[in-house]
Amino acid sequence: MATIIDAIRSLVSIRQKEGEELSSYEMRFQNLRDITVAQFGGEIILHKIIGSGADINGNAQKEAWEKMMAYLFLE
Repeated sequence: MATIIDAIRSLVSIRQKEGEELSSYEMRFQNLRDITVAQFGGEIILHKIIGSGADINGNAQKEAWEKMMAYLFLE
């Protein structure tokens, strides 16, 4: 359980370092994202982002996951 929480904490707090190239930051972000997904055993289902009345299908889940990852990357 602790490793899952650590992975989430790292993913939501990752930032580009001072003077770090964008490509290096992108690589670190993608690696951390992949580690988090592996710890969970799959992408996190984001019911609040998908919408409460929507059918939770693969496309809606993937789109919500990608939106959240884009937000975290740009933050």
